[in-house]
Amino acid sequence: MHSTFLYLFSLQSSRYNQCFLVVLRCAIICISFRLTDVSALDRKIKRSNNYGYDFNVTPVERCPMNKSEHEKAEIRMGCNESQSYHCIPDKNHSTLIEFCYRKKQSLIQSGKCLELADTGYLNNVNCENFTVGCPDTHYLSNEIYNYTACLSVAFGCFTADKACLKEKCLEVTTTKPESTSVEGDDESMTTVSDVLKAFQKAPEHGCHPGYIVALVLCIIFFITTSALAVALCCEKRKKRKLKEEEINKGKSERLK
Repeated sequence: MHSTFLYLFSLQSSRYNQCFLVVLRCAIICISFRLTDVSALDRKIKRSNNYGYDFNVTPVERCPMNKSEHEKAEIRMGCNESQSYHCIPDKNHSTLIEFCYRKKQSLIQSGKCLELADTGYLNNVNCENFTVGCPDTHYLSNEIYNYTACLSVAFGCFTADKACLKEKCLEVTTTKPESTSVEGDDESMTTVSDVLKAFQKAPEHGCHPGYIVALVLCIIFFITTSALAVALCCEKRKKRKLKEEEINKGKSERLK
């Protein structure tokens, strides 16, 4: 009887261990595939670095936010003495780009942000309708890092321009509701819910959706494995208690 109980207990524990390993492997495979997709998408974006400009530009997740970061980026890019490092939105306001500009700097009027327009010149963009962050004084183009609202874009809009975001949202919902994407290049396509979220939140710096999904998968994996571990621990404790009761019962019967 005692040996049979031990066999059944070990068999049950083995099944729990196998279930745990299966879930663990599935979670790792899902996360690996998702991270591979994100990595491939990042490489695809980085290869699309001409944008129709006369010189190369590089898409970036964020621009320098202070003088020190700006100087380090300028050294990294290798801009020569006749050039100046700039990091601003592209002409479609779909992403941020960094590049060595052919001029040292330009004086920008108050109430204006910047974009790299046409084949590659600095163009003023009116920002007086921004909810916050529009430059209230003249500034040099290579010091735009002082105005973070000019360095945050999504879905073809500055994120501080709520009117633009609302217009994009209305375009989607009135033309092709539900799962339709916002017009634009493939790299900036998004769903209606994404536009609504951006309109409501408008973060200072964007985060690649793929990384968010990967993070969510990691959290789900952690919760699942933790739950299985707790369940396994409780089951083992229950089996141990039953085993002790069986042993005590056997001792009592022998004493009789």
